[in-house]
Amino acid sequence: MLSFIILFISCIFGGQQLLCQKSFCSSGNCYQGYGDYQWANGQRYLGNFEAGKMHGLGIFYWSRTYKYVGQWKAGKRNGRGVLYYPHGAVLKGTWKNNQLIQIERNTTILNKSDIRYGHLELAKIAKDRPQILEIVQPNDSIWHWVALQLAGKEIGSRIYWQSQEGPRFKIPLGVNAVHAYPSDRQEAKIWVANSKHPEKLWSGLIFELFNIRNASEFERIENDVINGRCSKAAYIRQFARLEYKAGQSLAQFYQTVWLPFCESKGIKTDPQKWFCYLPDNFDAWMRGFTNPEAYPWYPYAGYYDKIVRSVIEKY
Repeated sequence: MLSFIILFISCIFGGQQLLCQKSFCSSGNCYQGYGDYQWANGQRYLGNFEAGKMHGLGIFYWSRTYKYVGQWKAGKRNGRGVLYYPHGAVLKGTWKNNQLIQIERNTTILNKSDIRYGHLELAKIAKDRPQILEIVQPNDSIWHWVALQLAGKEIGSRIYWQSQEGPRFKIPLGVNAVHAYPSDRQEAKIWVANSKHPEKLWSGLIFELFNIRNASEFERIENDVINGRCSKAAYIRQFARLEYKAGQSLAQFYQTVWLPFCESKGIKTDPQKWFCYLPDNFDAWMRGFTNPEAYPWYPYAGYYDKIVRSVIEKY
């Protein structure tokens, strides 16, 4: 048992040194069997051990704010598990050596929990961008439509609001809205630039909700780059084509949903904010872009270069 205590005093979890000086096994067998191990900083592991390491099924609590429930091997998250965040989000997936390698998604129809999530997430957006309430209220049909999109109605994955840039969510300078499509290693995310014009906020948000439906195509194009099957010019053009497609959906949404809704409330609208100026075909639209320092070269040329660099760094 002494060697076990020494082992935990020098323990490492997730690549960071834990404050283990006052850690202890509060009950059970924390060397070989089932036990309850606690650290001075509030972290706690409740589960199976093998040779003094977390192994098998177990629960790890980070200072009682969020937790991981799932499989362990040799002291690291390995296998299927669920990560519970303090704000209510739940991340299911498969881990290897503490790294998430495959997100497990709910492919069934939306349940009450999903729908409730969508409304709560839209309420978060309204808290960060309160101007949107100047046009749409929580009991309006458009609010419900957006909430269902955030719940994952169209893409089979919940979409998480990002109030600001993060390590795995970069926001290019000067853009009005941006999303991260769902993949094996990340959840779907969405952000809209703050604006004093509520209609601009709504158009940016809804555009990205249409754009994120192209997730499988975005991922295919990026895989083509990784495998050397796509040039920079082709990459930029293909991404622009998908955004043109999202713009067409947005313009149709304006005509069939947004405009009638605003007219019923006596609210003036600006069709220019809803891609209503789009030419009838993609090639005609692309001919309107001539500055290689602007869209679509920016930001997609930079994205392409980043993918290529990551491939080179692996060799």
